[in-house]
Parts: sequence; C-alpha cells; structure tokens
Amino acid sequence: MAKTCRARSAPIDPAPPAVVDEACSAALELGVCEYHFVRRYLERRTPAPLSLRQVDPLIRQLTLYRDLIEQRTEERQ
Repeated sequence: MAKTCRARSAPIDPAPPAVVDEACSAALELGVCEYHFVRRYLERRTPAPLSLRQVDPLIRQLTLYRDLIEQRTEERQ
C-alpha cells in the first residue's frame, strides 16, 4: 500500500495545490508526514522571484532612455 500524507487535506492558507503537493512530497521523502512539517515547509519556502515585464505601451525601451541621458550629458559638457 502506498504511503499518503494526511497533511494534504489539511487547510493551508494561500498555497497553491502544486506547492502543497511539493511540501507533502518532501514530508514523505523525509518520513515526517505531519501537518506541522508541511505548514513550516510552506512558511519557510522562498517565493519564486518576480519577473519584470514591459506591459504598458507608455514604457519605452531602455535604449531610448540611455540615448537621451547620453545626449543630455553631452550638451552640458
């Protein structure tokens, strides 16, 4: 019979199901299949880094800003 993790059905606040599955897998691998382990695992888990995207058409390419700064600094010299 396969082992299952009881913590899988425990209510954990905003963690998505895939993350809870990851925590339960870690608990099963370590042989500590307890709600408290899963909760601590989720609390200590580092969130995925946010990726910055250019989403607004008002945001120009960085090269345009670079060129403008170069132009302005040349005018002052």
